[in-house]
Amino acid sequence: MQPGYDFEMYLDLIKKYSKQPEDMPEGALIIYADDIEYVGTSGWHRLKYENKPDNTFEKVPGSKEKLIRLVEAVNELGGFVTYDWACNNLPALDDPLNFDDDSAWHGARASTWANTPMARLLRTWHDLVRNKLHEIYDSLDEQTVRKIWYYLTNSYNSDGQWPPTLPEAPHIVHPFDYEYCFDNLVKAEVLVG
Repeated sequence: MQPGYDFEMYLDLIKKYSKQPEDMPEGALIIYADDIEYVGTSGWHRLKYENKPDNTFEKVPGSKEKLIRLVEAVNELGGFVTYDWACNNLPALDDPLNFDDDSAWHGARASTWANTPMARLLRTWHDLVRNKLHEIYDSLDEQTVRKIWYYLTNSYNSDGQWPPTLPEAPHIVHPFDYEYCFDNLVKAEVLVG
């Protein structure tokens, strides 16, 4: 928990942001914990550049019990739905969404990420698999289509397309992340034939 916050304060925030005016349709609130990379550049630097997770994460006794308590309390407030369910069953908001199509995390640009060596290698292959899926979409059952999209989406994993760091960085190559991208992309390709 954040210093200065207790359990009830977190629940109050959840209640505040999930409360809707009576004339509004039912909605959903996404509750999440930030990944350490997004805490700030110091998190990214220690974890990705220095490869020192012990300088980034702190073991918090009782965290498992705190999470269970939170899940139980939220379930009592209104229950859980999946993101997929919310997108397919709740009405869309009328508010216009604005976004910068070239934005990315840490203040970087999406075009920078798209031009890393691994991204350039993978994106052409992604395009081939996605185009093939669109060509044969109507001939596939729903379960197969879901699997293909699942694997294809996983193959875009950002850590597998991470730009190389400085030469003195101890982890210039990310074999696990690269393997994850390739394995998922191969699975998608096999399913599209």
